[in-house]
Amino acid sequence: MRLDRWHHPDLLLATVPSQSMTFRQLADVLTTGDVRRYAPDMPPNTHWSNWPESGNL
Repeated sequence: MRLDRWHHPDLLLATVPSQSMTFRQLADVLTTGDVRRYAPDMPPNTHWSNWPESGNL
């Protein structure tokens, strides 16, 4: 399975990755090998324009 876009949680808003549905579904895919377990429920947000503060660390 290859993902070019996905919904990445904003960790600055106190969301831990394990609470992210995206990451939970990806973990299911990795453990079962069943790519049908990845069914995004949120639009992708990994385009650089969605993260204006990135690179300012």
